[in-house]
Amino acid sequence: MHTAEHLFYNATAILCRGSYASLKKLSAAHPTWEQAYAHIAPPRHDPEILLRALEARHISLILRNDSLFPKLLREIPHPPFGIYVRGILPMCSSFSHAPVAIVGTRKSTEHARISAGNFAVALGHHSVSVISGLALGIDAAAHAGALSLGIATYAVVGHGLDITYPSAHRRLADNIINDGGAIISEYPLGTDCMPYRFLERNRIVSGLSRAVVVIEAPEKSGALATARFALEQNRDVFVVPGPTHHSHYRGSHQLIRSGATLVRDPHDLLDDLGISSNSPSSPTPPQTVGCATLEESLIFTTISNAFDPIPLDKICEITKLSIHTVTSIITTLLLSYAIIETETGYIASNSRHR
Repeated sequence: MHTAEHLFYNATAILCRGSYASLKKLSAAHPTWEQAYAHIAPPRHDPEILLRALEARHISLILRNDSLFPKLLREIPHPPFGIYVRGILPMCSSFSHAPVAIVGTRKSTEHARISAGNFAVALGHHSVSVISGLALGIDAAAHAGALSLGIATYAVVGHGLDITYPSAHRRLADNIINDGGAIISEYPLGTDCMPYRFLERNRIVSGLSRAVVVIEAPEKSGALATARFALEQNRDVFVVPGPTHHSHYRGSHQLIRSGATLVRDPHDLLDDLGISSNSPSSPTPPQTVGCATLEESLIFTTISNAFDPIPLDKICEITKLSIHTVTSIITTLLLSYAIIETETGYIASNSRHR
C-alpha cells in the first residue's frame, strides 16, 4: 500500500532523475520526503498523477524503512532509498536462503552462456533462485536456466520500469514475472538507460544475493564491479576460469588472483555453498515455461528432448510445421535464451548433452 511518503518520494525521485546523490542530500536536509518534495517542487507538478502511473503498470514502490524492503539490501553500504518492483520480491528467511547472482559479459561466447545456464539449473534443482541483470549474454542465459525449471529468478535493471532494455528481452522479462520472480530498479519511471546507472545497479544485484558467480568477464566488464560490490558487502565471490589467453577471461582470472574462489563446475559451487551436490535431485522434465503458442511449446519440447543438437530440417520433420513457422519461433527462443544454437543444430539452454 502506498502512503504519503511513497507519494512524495516517487515525485522527488522523478524530479531528481533518480540521482542517488541528490536524493541523499535531500534526505539529509529534510525529515520527510514530503518536505523534501516541497523544497524542490515546481508549479503544477502533481505527485498523485505520477503515483497513479506506477499503479497502472502494477509497479510497487518499497521504501527503505518499509517492512517489505529486503533485509539484506538494507544492510549494504549505500542502500537505495526505495526500489520499484514489478512482480514478487524474494522473501528470504535467512542469508542462506537468498538468491545467488550469476553475472558476466554481454558479448559472451556460446560456451559461457551454456555454463551460465547450467549453473542456474544446478541451483534451481536445489530450490536456489538466481538474480542477474537482464542484459544480453550471461545474464539472459542465467535467467533462462532458472526459468527452464520454473524457478523464480530476479532481474535488477538500470532504468525505469516503463521500458525494457534490451527490447529483445521483453518476453524474457514477462516470463520472469509470470514465474513468480521480479524486475527491480531503484530508478523511477521515465529514467532512461545510461552506462553509469548499470554500474550503480550492480550493488543491488550483489546486495540481494548470498554470493556472486562470475562467468566470462573481460578486463572492463561490469561483472567486475558487481564482484567488487560483493566483497564490500561481505558476499562470497566465485569465478569460473577459462582459457589462459582468452581476452574474455582476463577480468575473471584477475579476480581469482585477487582471492576469489575458483569453481570449475556447478558441483564446486554447491559444495562451497554448503549444498550437497552428491544427493541426486529429482529429474525435472523439460519445461515449456513462457511458450506463447502450442507451436512454440512443440518446438521447444522437441529441442529439449533431443539427445544431440538438432538441425532445422529435423525439427520441421518431427513437428510437421513449415520451415517459415519453425524459423520464426526459433528466432524468438534464441532471443530469450531458452535455446542455444551450436554448429550442428539447436539445444535447450539447460541441456546436459554437449
